[in-house]
Amino acid sequence: MGQDESLPILPEDQTELSLVNQKLNQLMNFIPPNHPIRSIDISGNLIRKFPLRLNYIHYLDISSNNLSEVSSMDIEFNFDTLEIIRLSRNNFKQLPKFLKPLKSITNMAIDSNELNEETADFSTFDKLQNLDLFLNLFNTFPKLPESLTTLNIGFNRIRSISYHLQNLTELRISGNEMTEFMDGCFFPNLQILDLSMNRLIGLPPITSFAPNLAKLNCSHNFIVGIASVPPSITHLDVGHNCMEAITFEKMNILNTLDISFNKIKILSSLPPSIEHFNAESNILMSASPIKIDRLNTLQINCNNFTEIPNFKDTNVNNFIMRHNKLNKINSQNISPTVKRIDLTENEIDSIPNDLFELRRIQFLNVSFNHLKEVPQSITGINLTSLFISGNDISDLPELPPCLITLVASHCNFSTIPNSIYKVTRLSSLDLSVNNISSISVLPAIHHINLSMNSLKKLPNIPDNVSSLDLAHNFLKSIELQGDFIMIQDLNLSGNLLESFTAPKLPILHIMKISHNKKLKFSLTFDKFPSLRVLDITSTKIKVSLPLPSSLKELSTSNGNIFETAKSPVIRLYNSPKAGYSEICGARPTMEDTLIIRKNLVPNIDMYAVIDGHAGAETATFAAYYIPLFYPLEQTRTVADLSSTFRKANKKIAEHNVKDGATIALTLISPQEIGIAHLGDARALIVKKDKSVVTLTYDHKPTERSEIDLIKENRSFVDSNRTAGILAVSRSLGDFNIPGISHIPDLSCYKRQNNDYRLVICCDGVFDVIDNVGVGQIVTQVEDVHKAACLLRNMAYAKGSQDNISVIVVDISIGK
Repeated sequence: MGQDESLPILPEDQTELSLVNQKLNQLMNFIPPNHPIRSIDISGNLIRKFPLRLNYIHYLDISSNNLSEVSSMDIEFNFDTLEIIRLSRNNFKQLPKFLKPLKSITNMAIDSNELNEETADFSTFDKLQNLDLFLNLFNTFPKLPESLTTLNIGFNRIRSISYHLQNLTELRISGNEMTEFMDGCFFPNLQILDLSMNRLIGLPPITSFAPNLAKLNCSHNFIVGIASVPPSITHLDVGHNCMEAITFEKMNILNTLDISFNKIKILSSLPPSIEHFNAESNILMSASPIKIDRLNTLQINCNNFTEIPNFKDTNVNNFIMRHNKLNKINSQNISPTVKRIDLTENEIDSIPNDLFELRRIQFLNVSFNHLKEVPQSITGINLTSLFISGNDISDLPELPPCLITLVASHCNFSTIPNSIYKVTRLSSLDLSVNNISSISVLPAIHHINLSMNSLKKLPNIPDNVSSLDLAHNFLKSIELQGDFIMIQDLNLSGNLLESFTAPKLPILHIMKISHNKKLKFSLTFDKFPSLRVLDITSTKIKVSLPLPSSLKELSTSNGNIFETAKSPVIRLYNSPKAGYSEICGARPTMEDTLIIRKNLVPNIDMYAVIDGHAGAETATFAAYYIPLFYPLEQTRTVADLSSTFRKANKKIAEHNVKDGATIALTLISPQEIGIAHLGDARALIVKKDKSVVTLTYDHKPTERSEIDLIKENRSFVDSNRTAGILAVSRSLGDFNIPGISHIPDLSCYKRQNNDYRLVICCDGVFDVIDNVGVGQIVTQVEDVHKAACLLRNMAYAKGSQDNISVIVVDISIGK
């Protein structure tokens, strides 16, 4: 430490200095002791020369300077006016000696280091008010000053707490190993307490140790009950615990309440002060009448309600009650202010007319119930979105004139209802998986999905269509006539096409025309100048190399194209036993990729879904490098996949990617199936009796084992995300996210005579369909391509908000 006095003197009128992330080892100016500078931020450097006396300094940030070797030096900072100091991420193993004379410090951040209770004593800092010890190695609380008002000691190794701090108002202990509160805990002025992601089974009466508490977060523990909550409480999060009951007596100013993912059966009377409430994933069967003026969203998904709770005396706008056991809609219990209703996956057999007396409804989802019709009374409301998939509906009444989105997949339509043609504002229509065999006129709608019907002929397509999905019909020829200046996405896969003619399609981005085995022509990219994605797998279509630079993905079963091009842009899908289906869905871009390789090495097939996030680069490179590196391994067993992933990840890093991807990968040999996965893409076996064997378990950062792994990697979990960023704890890529693991889970499954199908999907499927449901769906049809498309369409119809990618493989022994 110390300065180079030969440097230019910092101008006297400069009171703030910021030199962040400039790789400096000293300041660029000499700063004399009497200089009026008040604020210095030199974080993200390698500073080794720095002034030892500054008479007016108020704020100093020397985070991320790798100062571990400096901490033991007999150096003293003489900064009598310094109040705020930040020392994060410096690999300190002990409290630096240069801090000793700094008695005016009120705020200290020394998080993300390697301190413990033996090497750090803060009791001498008698003016210290705010202390951040997050992500260190404390096993117990260190010595602390009585002056402290806020303490963050999250993501350490603390097992219990026994402390008394008179002035403490905020205490954060998330992500530790806490199992109990010891006698002697008392924080009379504590207002905020975060105990999330520990190992707590219970808490002592909260009024006994924090009588003035306002905000309590004890989510992601094993708590079975909570008692004696003080009346001052405004925020209470007990989600993801083991509670079977909870009451809210005396919580008269409670504003935010989360009781999700517990085992609660009865919803007690809620305080009228609540504005934010979540009770999904319990076993709730009944509820007291809800009378809350300021509640905007009532979310009670995944419970056991048989009727809608009474919330008519509220101002709720969003009512979400998916996956319960409702057999009717008791409209009289619904608030007249409601705008959005989602009752997906219940047992409702009819929609009452009085539901549409709720004049503010704009969004209605009653998919996957037992409906047979939509009542005429729907006409008179200002509905913009209607979802009725998975019901035995064969016709529609006159529809609301302002309707924009209609999703009616998996119904019983044999033709497009006449009423659809009359809705002039309709922009998106999904009639996939129905029984439509003929259409006289296609409606002039921007987005149309008619996949998995029985169409043999197609009328002229309106020029204003921008997305058209006709996959898995029985079309023999397609002749596009017109300008088609709008069409961007065209899917004709899985038909019986023998001919395809089209004019120049200037903004077509995606064309999927795979699995039309008789289709033969030479494709010229001049007609499709904006084409980015092309799938010609299992066709006789010829393309010439080199490919245009605008093309980002070409899927083919032609090994010669793949071997000649040697490019990550080209994907070889050469297994007749595997069906696949993908859709961008609600996302603006498609970020998933697939691996479908038969005999990658002798008698071993490789299949994978690679689910990209924040971009598609990692997924694209992984789909290329993993099949490239695996055959080079010595033993070519599932154990070699760890090495393959490591090599692929290293190669991906060389491309300076900024995104990442999860992956579920399988190797199929005659005797067994090897599995490697990272993240929340899944693989499962479906038996001939439709039962399911789970092959992978999600790597979620809120899982206890994954929390421990993240801590070992010197990172943390915030908002259920690794480092507060990513919703998984393991992945490919993601090189800039602290704590992410690239080590896959590996396992083997011994093949059995009653195995039927291997299914691999991204989380866009499992967000809305559980493993058992997937097994039921993919066994409905014999053809693996249709099974994959059926599952894709089902996930979209159930409201998936992600990209959707599916692989279904026939693994019947003997086939």
